[in-house]
Amino acid sequence: MLLNWRFNGGLLGVVVVVALVLWGAQPVPPSKPMPSVIGKDITQIHYQDRKGERMTLQRVAGVWRAQDHPSWLMDQLRIKQLLHPLEKQVLKQVAVGGALAPFGLDQPRGRIDYMNAQGERLAGLTLGKRGTTPASRYVAKPDGEVVLMRMADLQPLRHEVAALRDHRVLPGWSLPQLASVGLRQGGVARFTLHLQGADMTLSTASLHHEPLHEQRLQAWIMPLLQATGQRFTPLKDQAVGWQLTVENASGQVEPLRWVRHGARYGVVRSAEPTQLMWVERGMEAVLNIDPLQLLDRVAYPQPIKALRVTYHNGQRFLGEKKEQGWSQPLWRAVEEALVREGGKLREPAAQQSATPWLTVTVAAETIPVYREAQTLWLAPPKRGVWIALTPLQAEQFQEAVKVLLRQSAAS
Repeated sequence: MLLNWRFNGGLLGVVVVVALVLWGAQPVPPSKPMPSVIGKDITQIHYQDRKGERMTLQRVAGVWRAQDHPSWLMDQLRIKQLLHPLEKQVLKQVAVGGALAPFGLDQPRGRIDYMNAQGERLAGLTLGKRGTTPASRYVAKPDGEVVLMRMADLQPLRHEVAALRDHRVLPGWSLPQLASVGLRQGGVARFTLHLQGADMTLSTASLHHEPLHEQRLQAWIMPLLQATGQRFTPLKDQAVGWQLTVENASGQVEPLRWVRHGARYGVVRSAEPTQLMWVERGMEAVLNIDPLQLLDRVAYPQPIKALRVTYHNGQRFLGEKKEQGWSQPLWRAVEEALVREGGKLREPAAQQSATPWLTVTVAAETIPVYREAQTLWLAPPKRGVWIALTPLQAEQFQEAVKVLLRQSAAS
């Protein structure tokens, strides 16, 4: 009986200990850290990053500005993210008052104060060291209360002050918004892109509304739209190497002035006319593009039902395409040369006196074909450029012509 009593008593003690441990491990029910602040009109933010750098942000007409540098472009999204911790829940209360050193709050990893228009502090957070788990951090409120919060909920407060400045070359711009893009170099216009409507075209001093190739256009313009700078310096020299101007459908215009120093390119944005933002990579190909590289290389982009080849000696050859295909397989090579992308482009000579090797007529359009060494050039009359056939296209095209000539000689 005594043994049973001792056993039951020991068992009861174990149960009590386990219950106490489990009870102590239970988190305090979550609660909003500063529910009274939610919805208040925060118009000023005092922010200190983990390196001790400070910045005061002021909201003016719905736009956040740096108080000491009102002309700077600020990253509105990142600044708005600084408000997110106010909406997050605390894991538990750790202490009220007392020493801050045990929580790493004597040497803060960051601090933020939220103010209203009257300069009253509505809320504040001071970041301490990591909490009891790697995914948590100690945080002090203005009244001295120390709480534990999730690291993910505090992530916006990990931004350095410098990162709050907008480093994007064209903040808020995207390809679908663009109506036109113009590039000047050394004060001379190089080209203009017309991007509104179904037909996107390029114009230069000698080319007028040449059709653009959509994929090559995107490959050229996206590095510009996605470009970000790494650092800023005051603008000292007003000399401009390039000016790239974009315009949207609403008439908003953004002129970007560019200078080059070694392999780096600096840009002056209109909102910061006294600041150079340096872009380390990607701008060489954008600013020094050969505009011909952006053009479509198809000589005849419409379906073809019939072809006529006229050789330079006057011989004519006719091909028809019916439901079952071409009258002869060789006409497929001629069709491919016209409807598929060719190789390089060039502008024709001012005075073109050479007689074409042959011509290809499609419907009412006659396309001269010139042979220069091993290159065949198509000269579509509706285009301002010549299109070189690729080596494979040229080989198959010439083989088709040889077959036509042999057939003519044998008949």
